[in-house]
Amino acid sequence: MNLELFQNRNFVTGKTPYMKTQENDYGDRLFIERLVEKSYTSGQYIRVTDSGTNVALLSHGVYTVNSEIQKRNLRTLKAIFYGLAMKYKSYEFCSTHYSFYKGKWHQQDMT
Repeated sequence: MNLELFQNRNFVTGKTPYMKTQENDYGDRLFIERLVEKSYTSGQYIRVTDSGTNVALLSHGVYTVNSEIQKRNLRTLKAIFYGLAMKYKSYEFCSTHYSFYKGKWHQQDMT
């Protein structure tokens, strides 16, 4: 997949975070942005947007995806999250929680 790096102003901190763009299987462009919150939690957030709509958010290693997300983006987002989640060993995707233990991913339905 072709990743393109460019700068974007961070409305949360006023600093300039990194942002990547990535196309899904249909050629639609998704924007992957890292936001760093300045608070006592010092949390890191990753937001994935499609056409300006907030569709996904990472917060403290937990990944959530809005139920309204279009199915055409699910495969691409899940691939993005799988790579990122290896760092945190757990994530949530479309109301399903995934944890990594004993060498593989295990899922638990959260609905």
